[in-house]
Amino acid sequence: MPDVSSTTTLSSYFTNLVNSLMTIERQPLTRLIQQRDALSVQRGVYLDLRSQLSDLKQQVQALRSASPFFALESGRSVSVTEPSVGGATVVGASAGATAVVGDYRILVNQLARAEQWVSAEQAAVDRPLGKRGVFYLGGTGVAAAALPSSSPIVASVSAGSVDSGLRELGSGSQAEGTAYVLEVRQGDSGYEFRLRAADGGVVSIYDKAKADGSLTSDWQALSPGEVYDTHRGLVITFGESLEAGTVAIDYQAAGVAVNVVERDTLADVVNKINAAVQPEGRDVVASMVGARLVLTARQTGVVHRMLYQYVAEAGGDWGEATPPEPGAWQARDAQFTVNGISFTRAQNTNLTGVIYGVVLNLAADAEGKSATLRVTADFSRARSAVEAFASKFNAVLAYLEDKMTITKQGDTYTRGALANDTVFSELRFRLLSAVMQRYEGTGLYKSLSEVGLTLNESLRLSLTDAARFESALRENPQAVVAIFDAVMNAVDGELERFIGGSGYLTQSVGLLDRQMSDLGSDITRFQSYLADREAMLTQQYAQIQAQLISLSYAQQTWASIYGSVNRLF
Repeated sequence: MPDVSSTTTLSSYFTNLVNSLMTIERQPLTRLIQQRDALSVQRGVYLDLRSQLSDLKQQVQALRSASPFFALESGRSVSVTEPSVGGATVVGASAGATAVVGDYRILVNQLARAEQWVSAEQAAVDRPLGKRGVFYLGGTGVAAAALPSSSPIVASVSAGSVDSGLRELGSGSQAEGTAYVLEVRQGDSGYEFRLRAADGGVVSIYDKAKADGSLTSDWQALSPGEVYDTHRGLVITFGESLEAGTVAIDYQAAGVAVNVVERDTLADVVNKINAAVQPEGRDVVASMVGARLVLTARQTGVVHRMLYQYVAEAGGDWGEATPPEPGAWQARDAQFTVNGISFTRAQNTNLTGVIYGVVLNLAADAEGKSATLRVTADFSRARSAVEAFASKFNAVLAYLEDKMTITKQGDTYTRGALANDTVFSELRFRLLSAVMQRYEGTGLYKSLSEVGLTLNESLRLSLTDAARFESALRENPQAVVAIFDAVMNAVDGELERFIGGSGYLTQSVGLLDRQMSDLGSDITRFQSYLADREAMLTQQYAQIQAQLISLSYAQQTWASIYGSVNRLF
């Protein structure tokens, strides 16, 4: 009999007995946890594979012509060669995929320049000038609008208000070549309109489709007889009989007045002018050079000549400096030729509509110089898309092979997480078949190997002949697109079987989630049962232990009594 010394704490004998019994009782729980862990591992593998297949699907989309991410097209690269002056930049450019390949000889006669006005030298820079007057910027205080010629498109125009926070439209007139141009076209659902400035840029005006007062430069729906307010000073009343066409509109901006007072320093005047909200397009920027006030048009070109006036009230005017040479501070446009064809633009950069699909930027050192702009086909994006597909395709194959492998160590075999499911070996086989097989009815090319994309002896895909691929894309682009469409549609179909909404992996992950949830519930219930079972055993053995202790006490009492009796006799 063990030594039992407490009625509240089990002895080591009973504790070991309870632990031994509970070890046997926990065996079903251990099996449930092992099952759940195995399912968790399998689920993780399925999720990894689904991620791999989803990545491959993204690469597939770049090689399908129906996809908005299609990259299998010849791009364009530009380079500048043969500058007339060594080291000169002359021109920079960017080209879209529609630009026509070729050489373009560009001669820059003159660069666009902003108009400038320089005052006479003032007495001080940081002391009050003692001047009083008003700078009128962009107008003289009264707005007006007119139609230089009649048109059935527009019945009339008028001056309106300018919304708070918006800039007024700048002044423009047909007589000066700065008029606004209203464009009307026939859209799919009726007539549409937009407004252009004299430099060709689309003007942002009130968006009728929204009620938040925002502006838009997009085409807007138009109704006969409609009165449209730009919210920027111009109101247009359209004719009852609309037709596609353009209408010139004169607009005289009200502008903004900047008051000059006697205590203002030269810096104060500069800050006041720059803080004023001026009409757009003819606005000026003030600066201080030495002790002179300098006004510069914010934009280059003749159509952006400054519109300003200073009315002196007291203390004299500003005077005017003499230009270093005739025309030095006058606005002018960029003038250049491309292959002998002359162009005039108000700015030097972001020049469109010159070479189709190309945006030109004349360099600061371009005046009087020439160079050749070469536009060539660029297949780097298409090549990168094909190489990315091959890389991800190989990664999927490698993953499948690793997870389906059965390895032997001694007498022990270890099966990969996917080795028991033949559907994945079928997936590997069908993916390989999709890229290896010939496709009839695709035109000139019947297989990927004919355009330089092949499988090696390890069944790994690569672009082994980039020159062949680029030559095919250059000479027969539609045939290249056709074979890639056929292959990618086949690959995409296989991927959809696994990762689509009802795909195998999607369904399998959902099933595993339900099984793991059920096992989790079973584990929770069994853990609760084991806790109750352990408590019950502990209580039972505590009662036995208490009884044993009680018997031990009784034995000791009787032994004491009988011992005393024996001593009497």
